[in-house]
Amino acid sequence: TYERVHMREQLEHEIDVVSRVAIAQLTAALMFDDMKTLQESVNGLRFDNTVEVACIYATDGELKVRSFPGDTNPAHCPPDLGGVVTGFQSDHYQMKKSIYMDDVHLGNLYVRANLDYVEQHMRRYVYMMLAALAVISVVSLLVALWLQRAITYSITQLAETAGRIAHQNDYSLRAEKTSDDEIGQTVDAFNQMLSAIEQSDKELK
Repeated sequence: TYERVHMREQLEHEIDVVSRVAIAQLTAALMFDDMKTLQESVNGLRFDNTVEVACIYATDGELKVRSFPGDTNPAHCPPDLGGVVTGFQSDHYQMKKSIYMDDVHLGNLYVRANLDYVEQHMRRYVYMMLAALAVISVVSLLVALWLQRAITYSITQLAETAGRIAHQNDYSLRAEKTSDDEIGQTVDAFNQMLSAIEQSDKELK
């Protein structure tokens, strides 16, 4: 759906922006082989539970650091980035970026994110749609009941007036008009007919 595509694009954009900021810090750290700064920078990429792991590789493909290596159940860094393609996979999103300094290749960054971010927003979207549908359904039902009551009342009044006229032979009675819709037009026609009958009755007398 459009909403799912939009949320995926938003996730992709957020990871791209955060990665660009991190690369600005990683560049100098890679040049001077500053492992402490590399570790702090890659840890900073895990800004929420969406990012499962971030990894820094040397130019020869050697894994230099990974985010929070002490995690109990850590997500694994790919042994080789050669087959890694940036984009959405079946259950995650992965991104690979090369790190350069003045056209000199210093290393590579890999980020893997789960799709919980997308699924949470999709569930919230579905709940909002269901809530809106429920409200519309209730309002529609109330309007239908109100219209039904109004129509029933008008027809009942018309029938009661016709009954009184039949029993009393009093053509001066008139049905009560409660609306200007088709029911109201029917009441007008009924009252006009009564007026004509009343006039004819007076002339006969």
